[in-house]
Amino acid sequence: MLLSGGIDSTIAALKMVERKDCTRIIPVFINYGQKSLEQEWNSVLKVAENMKRLYGDRILKFESPVRIDLGSEKEFGIFNWSKSRLITGDRKASDYVENRNMILISIVASYAESVKRDDEEAIVVTGFRNEWEDTSPKFVDAINDVFKVLKTGVRVEAPVIQFRDKNELLKAHEKYREFFDLTWSCYTPINGKPCGNCSACISRQEALESN
Repeated sequence: MLLSGGIDSTIAALKMVERKDCTRIIPVFINYGQKSLEQEWNSVLKVAENMKRLYGDRILKFESPVRIDLGSEKEFGIFNWSKSRLITGDRKASDYVENRNMILISIVASYAESVKRDDEEAIVVTGFRNEWEDTSPKFVDAINDVFKVLKTGVRVEAPVIQFRDKNELLKAHEKYREFFDLTWSCYTPINGKPCGNCSACISRQEALESN
């Protein structure tokens, strides 16, 4: 489960946990140099802990969260070239991180391929909503076509990809509400608190207030 600490990936993970064909769960979080790194990681730990408490008896093996650290202060550290608000902290910059999702999916797929048994199929679970080019069904299909060519035994699933609107996503998954407060959405926190004015903060607040 590729967990960001946000609501979308949390709901997607919960939907996967409830599937009867899911026998082993590994929550995975990636540090790619984002400004909200520690808040996101803390949220992942809380979500995973509560998920295991509520659903662990349904899963053959529910493993502890894995944190993959790619962030670096060196000149050529991952995404140090980015102009994104998430990396630079510049509140006037775009939220978009250059080719982030394809890179992160590839990294998690590599990890999944390395730890899966020969009798297992590895599924990388994402919280993609059909909102951007790199969270669309077309993107997921294309990534899976690549994995088929590579014969990795890994594929990507996006359990909430049919939702474009976060309000509708939360409305359809009200039963998971106890998890919503454990999540984090802000891109550029101030003194460890949500900034309140980035797109993630705004969409989260609007969705929670309407549900």
